[in-house]
Order: sequence, then C-alpha cells, then structure tokens
Amino acid sequence: MIACLFVSSCSLDLSFIKKKRSVSSNFNLHLWCVHVILQLTMPGKRHVRLINLAKWLVESAWVALRLFQERCEEELLWAAEMIKIKAQDLKGKEVKVNTSLLYQQTKFNLQREKSEGYAKLGIPMSSVEVLEINSKITAACKSEDQTGGRDLVAKIKKWIKESERNKRCIVDYGAVSVLAAAFESFSKTCLDEHVSVLEEILSTLTLLFPLAGEALTYLGSASSMHCMVWFLKSGDLSRRRNTVLVLREVISSDHRRVNMFLEIEGAIESLYTLIKEPICPTATEASFVVVYHMITSASAADKPIQKFVDMGLVSLLLETLVDAQRSLCEKPWVFSTDFAAVITGEERPTIIL
Repeated sequence: MIACLFVSSCSLDLSFIKKKRSVSSNFNLHLWCVHVILQLTMPGKRHVRLINLAKWLVESAWVALRLFQERCEEELLWAAEMIKIKAQDLKGKEVKVNTSLLYQQTKFNLQREKSEGYAKLGIPMSSVEVLEINSKITAACKSEDQTGGRDLVAKIKKWIKESERNKRCIVDYGAVSVLAAAFESFSKTCLDEHVSVLEEILSTLTLLFPLAGEALTYLGSASSMHCMVWFLKSGDLSRRRNTVLVLREVISSDHRRVNMFLEIEGAIESLYTLIKEPICPTATEASFVVVYHMITSASAADKPIQKFVDMGLVSLLLETLVDAQRSLCEKPWVFSTDFAAVITGEERPTIIL
C-alpha cells in the first residue's frame, strides 16, 4: 500500500501536496522511507520531484532535517542540499570514523583481557610465607584449633593449584611433613569434631604426591591409620577417594605397616567395598595396589587372602579383568596370580607396582 502511495506521489505537483496539510507527519515519514529505498531505480524526472519534495518537507517543518540526515543516502542529501560535504567525501569520512571506532573498541577489549589475565596469574609465594604458615599450622594443632587449621590448609591448597612453582616451594620447605604431622595430631582426639580439617589435609596431600620421609612416618602412625580406616567406611565419596590414595602411598612405602592396617577393625571390608562399589578408576586402582601389598606381605599374607576369598574378591577380579581399562586390568591380573600361588603353595613372583 505504501509503495502504491509512493508511486502516485512522485507524479503529483508540490502545489497539490501543500493543499493536503492535514496529512500526518508519520505518514510523511513512512512515505519518505519508501522514497529512500526506491530512489536509486527511479527515472530522472521523478528523482528530481523527490528531491524537491524532500526540500519542501524540511522547509515546511513537516519532517525534521535530522531525520533525513539519519535515514537517507548521502547522494540524496547532497542533491537536496541537506549536507555541505559531497556524498563521496562523506562516505570516506564515515569509513574513517567507523574504522577509528572499531580500532578503539578492539584496543579496549585487548587491554581488558590483558588485565584480567594478569589478575588470574597470582603472585608467586616465597619461602618466608611457607615457613610462616607451617608455624601457624603447628600452633593450630597444639591449640586444637580446627577452624584455623582448616583455613590454613585450604590456603596451602590454593597456592598449590595456582602454579607448579608454588608447589615446589611448598615441598622444598617442609609443608608436606607439617601437613602429615597435623593429620596425626588431629586424629588423636575426637574424630567427629575434627572431620573438616582432616578431610582438607587429605585432599591437599593428594596434590603433593609422591610422599616421602617424615610425612609417611606421621601418616603411618596408629592414630592416622585408624582415622583413614574410619574415613574409608564413611559415606562421603570424595573423602574415601582421597583416603585410599594416601593409604596407597603409606602401605607401598613400608610393608611393616600392613600388619598395623590389618589389625584395625573394618579395614579389609572397607577396601573390598571400594572395589565392589567403585567410586572412580583412580580410587579402584589404588585399592587394588593396597590389596596387592597386603597379600604379598611375608608376615601377614595368608590371613587377608583367605578373608578376601571368602568375601568373593576372586569374582570381582574376574569381572574387572573383563570390563576395565588396560592399566586397571594389570593389577587384578597380578593379584589373581598371587592368589593362585598362595593356594597351591608355590613361590610368589616378585612384581613391583
């Protein structure tokens, strides 16, 4: 409909339009938008009339000059004397302005990304900070400050995740042994009251493997082992995973700790449950490693093997061999050969996991 009005309006005289002053400004504006769209295909005579119409609309204040300048092409504005710059020059200026704006916006975006990147890097920690936090953790253990100790351990955990450099600094200045000593200290008292700090310590220790030296001594104590078995029997999946990973480090370092572990009530059952109801491949593999060291210990081999057989571990081993990733299958295959060796009385093969 608007297109039809446009075609008819191009053949009218301005004197006729002047008589129709009741026409609304919205109509004129919409009509003019159609003119702008179709002006490049208009014949020469009608194009001249369109220019005259545009001039008259501005002079009579029916349509504001600003609207023409915002919505019309440069060629029409130049022909209607609504701009003082030639259409070609105006287009060039527009390209320059748009290019400049794009450059400024791109530069701003790059600077913002750079600033955010520097903010995420973090500040490398120093040896003084490590030694200071070590002393604070020791003090928290003496005062049995669970909340303070947990916050300090969480701070170390955050530093470890920030960079490999921080991790090396923490290891070099004895924080691993301090964390292990803190675990032993908090495990000596009521476990229910110190669950959160003990969980945080185990979670942090899993980021500092392999463990060695004093750390294994503290974690291999009677109170620490009882606490880890208690965690293995609990329902928290993350806690059980972290516990069996740390336990693997402790048992693998010294077979003498196997006897201590076997004497704790529920130790064998908790490991069997981790294999029967797997949490994740990492935890299952760690459980197999612990079981392997239990059944290959010269001083306590027959006792856990018979118990594992009665519980149905052999069938679980076969199921794992059928449906598991290759690295995980190697462990139960080693265990199955050891089971067979014990039953038949043959000499066990020496295999290092």
